Amino acid sequence: QPAYAIERLDIAGTSTGATADLVVNLTIVIHQSGWVGIPLRFNGAVLREAPKYAGPGPLVMHVDPEGDGHVTWIRGESHQKHQVSLKLMANGEQVGPQSRLKLAVPQATVSQLVLNIPLPKAEATVSDGSKLDAVRSLAGAKTEIKVLGLTGDFELTWHPSDSKVAGLPTILEASSTQLIRINGRSANTDVKLTVRSLG
Repeated sequence: QPAYAIERLDIAGTSTGATADLVVNLTIVIHQSGWVGIPLRFNGAVLREAPKYAGPGPLVMHVDPEGDGHVTWIRGESHQKHQVSLKLMANGEQVGPQSRLKLAVPQATVSQLVLNIPLPKAEATVSDGSKLDAVRSLAGAKTEIKVLGLTGDFELTWHPSDSKVAGLPTILEASSTQLIRINGRSANTDVKLTVRSLG
């Protein structure tokens, strides 16, 4: 049995394209007693204030920028629920009329993102594995984007509905790791290839 499970991940916020202010709420269940480390990821995002916590045990948090990002440690008894809330600022990307928000998110049983952007009408797309649930116009020349099922390295892109976005060719990025074992008479090699589509 895993040491923990993230039952629910809710992200709400606003984005100007260059930056995004986000409120992240997590419901976590611990499956063992004592201290448990939970990688929350969100690599590259910055905490705007100390995390808020509701639960039976103490909470300690640190940042591992080269690994699991924001990591929270919770001490409690098995099968207890814990609520963690984070206020984050994440950088976005903007190329011409198109804006992009990239988030490294933890795996959760149920997850959603609700983002408000300062455009009266917008079209949006999400990365594979997630579902664009709704895009609706709001008062004050804004648009609300709702996404369900955030997975891994999540991406959301949007642009005004009346603008033309140039199509990008499919670009593949490949990286490999090799482990070679030599015992004097033979050499065994294990190779792991990782391929990502950038277009």
